[in-house]
Amino acid sequence: MFVKLLRSVAIGLIVGAILLVAMPSLRSLNPLSTPQFDSTDETPASYNLAVRRAAPAVVNVYNRGLNTNSHNQLEIRTPGSGVIMDQRGYIITNKHVINDADQIIVALQDGRVFEALLVGSDSLTDLAVLKINATGGLPTIPINARRVPHIGDVVLAIGNPYNLGQTITQGLLVPRVELV
Repeated sequence: MFVKLLRSVAIGLIVGAILLVAMPSLRSLNPLSTPQFDSTDETPASYNLAVRRAAPAVVNVYNRGLNTNSHNQLEIRTPGSGVIMDQRGYIITNKHVINDADQIIVALQDGRVFEALLVGSDSLTDLAVLKINATGGLPTIPINARRVPHIGDVVLAIGNPYNLGQTITQGLLVPRVELV
């Protein structure tokens, strides 16, 4: 174990030395003296506009199932989130949210509630597609087909885990991993 650690450290030092010799410009970079942001700009980074555009399309998904222990009543098993993809009522959610559901209920941010049909699901990716039949317009997630995503782009996840209220999580787009 110690030998393996020592070998890893040695390899790291050798690679670092090679980089410094091969790319002398790296020697002049001092991360402590290089400002990481413009200190005169006091405006914090905000994703408010993106959240305001996307949040109306985020829905609550309720998996109702028959509970044989309480006189065969339907009860909510796994509350989760989904997003309305288009005006026809197609919604993407996680498969684990709707597993073994006897009934799937979708609640929109504007207060409307619909029973959803399961169109399809995939256990490997943990994705499911639902369909609701709604009259009137549906808020849909804005999609810019011309925008090509790149590794390192900031992404936001908006949801309602365990029915605790709307949450927003920030992350980075990472390289695709092949699923086996």
